[in-house]
Amino acid sequence: MGLSPTVDQRLGLDPGGDLTMGFDPTEDQRLGLGPMGDLTIGLGPTEDQRLGLDPVGDLTMGLGPTEDQRLGLDPVGDLTMGLGPTEDQRLGLGPRGDLTMGLGPGGDLTRGLDSTEDQRLGLGPVGDLRMGLGPTVDQKLGLGPVGDLTMGLGPGGDLTMGLDPTEDERVGLGHVRDLTLGLGPTEDQRLGLGHVGDLLMGLGPTEDQRLGLSPGGHLTGLGPGGDLTMGLDPTEDERVGLGHVRDLTLGLGPTEDQRLEFGQVGDLLIDLRLGLGPGGDLTMGLGPTEDQRLGLGPVGELTMRLGPTEDESLGLGLVGDQTMGLDPTVDQRLGIGPVGDITMELGPTVDQRLGLGPVGELTMRLGPTEDESLGLGLVGDQTMGLDPTVDQRLGIGPVGDITMELGPTVDQRANDATRPYGRSKLGIRPCGRLNDGTRPYGRLNIGNRPCGTYNDGTRPYGISKVGTRHFGRSNDGTRPCGRIKDGTRPCGRSNDGTRLYGRSKEGTRHFGRSNDGTRSYG
Repeated sequence: MGLSPTVDQRLGLDPGGDLTMGFDPTEDQRLGLGPMGDLTIGLGPTEDQRLGLDPVGDLTMGLGPTEDQRLGLDPVGDLTMGLGPTEDQRLGLGPRGDLTMGLGPGGDLTRGLDSTEDQRLGLGPVGDLRMGLGPTVDQKLGLGPVGDLTMGLGPGGDLTMGLDPTEDERVGLGHVRDLTLGLGPTEDQRLGLGHVGDLLMGLGPTEDQRLGLSPGGHLTGLGPGGDLTMGLDPTEDERVGLGHVRDLTLGLGPTEDQRLEFGQVGDLLIDLRLGLGPGGDLTMGLGPTEDQRLGLGPVGELTMRLGPTEDESLGLGLVGDQTMGLDPTVDQRLGIGPVGDITMELGPTVDQRLGLGPVGELTMRLGPTEDESLGLGLVGDQTMGLDPTVDQRLGIGPVGDITMELGPTVDQRANDATRPYGRSKLGIRPCGRLNDGTRPYGRLNIGNRPCGTYNDGTRPYGISKVGTRHFGRSNDGTRPCGRIKDGTRPCGRSNDGTRLYGRSKEGTRHFGRSNDGTRSYG
C-alpha cells in the first residue's frame, strides 16, 4: 500500500507477500497467512478454528468443510454466510459467484440461523436492523430503542460489536480511534490502519485480492483531489469521505475530525449527520449552500420518505430508477418502488434484489440483455446499467464530475457540439425559451420573458423598461421599476401627481376622512 517493507502497521505484507499481522513467521497469533499462504487466525494448521482459508484455499469460519456455519466460501468458492449451497440466505456469492443479499424466507437479512432466532443480522421482532444481539443490547449496528438509525457506538463513542466496554476486542475504534481487530493498543496488528490512520488492505500491487484498490493503492472513485480513497501515503488526505473540515474518516488522531458524522462529544449535529438535511435531503454534512448532495437536483433530490405523497425513492427518476432486481412477487426488497425506484418499502409486490449478474458483475438485475452493472462500463465508467444505449453513469463524467446522466439523450442536455461540456449555445432550452446565442449561457436577450413582461433589449437581463407590468400597473418608462407616477392607484386613492409616490394630497381618504391638503398625510 505504498509503505516500506519494514513498516509494521500494515495489515500488510510479509517478506513473501503474505498478508500477516506483523508477527514473526514462527508465531502462531498472526491474523495473516499460514505456511501455505492461507489466511488463518493464528492457530496451527491442523486446527479448525482459523478465520482464514481451509486446505483448498476457501475462506471459512474455522469449522469443518461439512459444517454450515462458515463465514467464508462454500465448496465451489462462493462467499456465503455459512448456509448450504441450496439455501438462499447467504450474504455472499450465488451458485455462479454472484453476490446476493441473502434474504431469509421472511424477508429478513439473516446470518443463516433459524427464523425464530434473534441473532440474525437482519430485522428484529419489530423490524429493527440489528447485529443479532438481544433487544436490550445497545451495540446494535442498526436501529436504536426508538427506531433511530445509529452507528452502534459504545459508551466511549467507539464503534463496537456488542462486547463489554472494558473489552478491547471491538471491531470498532481503538483508544486513538483506530479501527482495530481487538488487540492491545500497543500492538501493531490493526486490521487496516497504518502509522497515520490509513485504511490499508496490505496486499501487493499485482495481487488480485485487493478490496477495490487500484495499482497505486487507491480506492478509485472520484477525482484526485478529494477522492474517495483507501489508504494513501501518510502525507495525503486518506479520508474515506468529503471535505477538509467535515471529512468522513476512519481512525485518525484524536484531535482530528475523524468523526463518522458525529461531533466531538458524540452528539448528532445538524450539519454532520449521515441522514437528512434541513430540507429532508440526504446530505453528507456540508453547508446548505454547497452542492455536494449525494442525490439529484432540486426537483429530484435523494430523500428519506418525507411525505406520503412525495417521491421517497432513494434512487433516480421515473424512467431510470435504481432497482435491486428481484422478482416482482418477492417481498424481501431492500426498498424498490413499483417502477423500480429504491424506496423505503412502498409496494408489497416490488422487485428488491441486490446482487450480481450472470457474468459476476454487480448489477441491479433489470434484464439479462441489459448492462445492469453497478460497476464499470465499457470505458471504465461506473454505470447504473439500465439500458444499453443510455449513459446512466453513476460514476465519472467527461470532466470527472459525478453525474447521473439518466435520460436517453445523455443528461437531458441538448448539445450541438458548440460548447465543450454539452451545453448547447443555440437552440431551444429545456424550459422552452429560445436561445439565440446572444447570451453566454443560453438566456435570450431579446424577446418575451416567461412571466409575461416584454423585453425590448434595453435592459441587460431581460427586464422591460417600457410596457405593461405583469400585475396590471402601467409603466410609461418614467419610473425605473415600472410604477406609473400619474394615474389612479390600485388601492382607489387618486394620484394627482403632487405627491412623490402616488398619494393624493387633496381628496377623500379611503377610510372616510376628508383631506383638504392641510395635513401632510391626509
